Amino acid sequence: MVADYGKSAEEVYTDTVVKIIRDSGCLDVLCRLPEWVEDRLDGLPSWVMDLSQKAGTSGAALERVQGMLPLYDSCGKLAVQGVEVYGLDDSTGLGGGKVLAMKGVKVDVLKRASTIMVGMSESLMGDTVKWWYGVVEEEVGKGDAEWRGKFARTMCGDSMVVPGAAGRSAGWRRANEEDVHRVERWVELIRESPLTAAGTDNDDESGAVSHTIQAATQMRAFVTSRDRRMVPNMARLTFPRPDEIFLFPGGKAPIILRDVGVRDIPGVGPKVCHEFLGECYLHGVMDGEGMGMMREGEQMVYIV
Repeated sequence: MVADYGKSAEEVYTDTVVKIIRDSGCLDVLCRLPEWVEDRLDGLPSWVMDLSQKAGTSGAALERVQGMLPLYDSCGKLAVQGVEVYGLDDSTGLGGGKVLAMKGVKVDVLKRASTIMVGMSESLMGDTVKWWYGVVEEEVGKGDAEWRGKFARTMCGDSMVVPGAAGRSAGWRRANEEDVHRVERWVELIRESPLTAAGTDNDDESGAVSHTIQAATQMRAFVTSRDRRMVPNMARLTFPRPDEIFLFPGGKAPIILRDVGVRDIPGVGPKVCHEFLGECYLHGVMDGEGMGMMREGEQMVYIV
């Protein structure tokens, strides 16, 4: 990449993300840390991180991106396909910027959102866990006898931290059946008494469960989908249009997009476009199981 000092910061950030995607064949660069800022650079697409902002995020979010995400393979090791970038005409008043176009498949639509997890201790997490559990029991439990196990795997992102020295993480691994039972027990304890659950942090194994759930859920809403799935994600709680879950070749995890209507893309024509909201955990598709849907449901997805 040749330095071009005539480019704006928005152009540099956008071009960098596009080059990383094309050179690496994967979408890891999109699954970045959350941004909690209202003053993003004008013209910066939703799929490009604003690198002018000071990083303001929790250690839990950092562990989710650096520890959990590399464990997943929702794309079944397929490289990103059909990546194109188009300039969006600003004459419509809808904003300019670049449109990222690539092949993907829609796998579900979000339906009902609960509150956001903001507590960093069991005593603060208790009410939110109770709410989430109630929503899932109502929306999913009646038609799925295995919903509690799926809820447990969703709560921990089907992952588990490996305890290290001085309470630090020594790495991450995928959850096994024993881990799932431990998470189910943690959920039961925190629903009964958050203080009781907090008391289990004194041993390494129980502390690992608490640590993992915090990393998987902090600053995320818990959403149920049209197909009765559970999704912890960064979607806002207001849905002008239903948010949608897509799988993309090159993506380690599913991606949530928001339909923002039809935009006239120069050289392409009118296309339904989406805003990028973030990656998510979706039980049953984290190891490439959903890639078979590409054969019938593949479409070009336009992200502004």
